[in-house]
This record gives sequence, C-alpha cells and structure tokens, in this order.
Amino acid sequence: MRKGFLLCSIVVVAIVAGIAVSYGLLQPYLRARDLRSQIAALQVGRSSFEEAKRVGNRLGSEGNDPCSPVDCYWTFAIDNFEFPSVWRGEGARFIAGFRVQNSVVSEQRFMFQIGTGFKAQTADFWERETWPHYPKQFVVGTETSSDYPHFRSYVNLTPATPADVRERYLSFNLNCLWKYQGCKDAEELLPTIDWK
Repeated sequence: MRKGFLLCSIVVVAIVAGIAVSYGLLQPYLRARDLRSQIAALQVGRSSFEEAKRVGNRLGSEGNDPCSPVDCYWTFAIDNFEFPSVWRGEGARFIAGFRVQNSVVSEQRFMFQIGTGFKAQTADFWERETWPHYPKQFVVGTETSSDYPHFRSYVNLTPATPADVRERYLSFNLNCLWKYQGCKDAEELLPTIDWK
C-alpha cells in the first residue's frame, strides 16, 4: 500500500513539475504571439490614436513620455535570455512597436533576432505610410555576412500592400523562443523569405 502511494506521489510530482517547466518555456512564445497579433491588428494610415492607446494599455505601456496624438510610440520586447544557454542556444528576442503621428498610426515594426550585439541575426518587418526611396508597395531583401549565409532579412511595406502578402511576411517562427537550442539563423526566424 505504501509503495503504491509513494509511486503515485512521485508520478504526480513529476507531472506537476513537467507542466510548470513547460509553462515557463512557453511564456515568451505565448506573449510574443499575443504581441504580434494585437499590434498587427492596428492599421497603418487608418487606426486612430485612441485605438493605438488602447492596444498599448492592454499590452502594458502608456507609450513614450510625453505621449500625445501628435507623436507617440510604443515598444515592447520579449526574449528567452533567462533560460539556460544549454537550452536556448544564443537566445532570441522579439521586439515590436508602433507609432502615432498626427492622430493616426503611422508605422509598425517587428524585429526578431538571434543573439545580441553586432553579430545578432535579424528578421525585420516594417510598415509605414510611405517609403520615400521605395516606389513599390513592398520591398523584401536579404543580407549575408562572412560568418552567416542567412544573416538578415527585411520587409518594408506600405498600407497598399495586399493583405495576403502582409500576412505572409508577418509569419515569424516564434517557436524559436522556446524550442531546444533555438533557431540557428535569420532564415529560421522568418521562413517565408526567399533567400537568393
């Protein structure tokens, strides 16, 4: 009887510990997914300061100080650097933000990176009302380095970009925040990019 009770207790403790560890590992992923979803719902060139402020408050920020309808921005960052490097590898950080100018959302930006410093590999998504140097609705590019064949990818869009294209390039691989050894390069961060 005692042996059965002891075995059952050990199993229950192991299950509870496993659930707690899994929940902790998934927290950055879940938060980044929520962040991406709420910010991406704002429409550049259309959403108002009030809408932006509501999203910012829901995500836990009042915006920069001073924040006014004339100019205000919100920035959020989520990373997995608190996990042991044995688990996370170099580590990943997801940064998201948006800006209001003249009472309208004027831009939103997402950046996903592996590591820190000059060698951080990144995938950038940036939507603005206009891009003075880009006559197209969107521009997609990649960069390599001597150390990394998939060093950086970037997507610059305007509100005129078709919705399916926009959604394609918002498809960050947020699994990099919780999976064992993380992601290895920028190609894994945003797998929808065509690397040349």
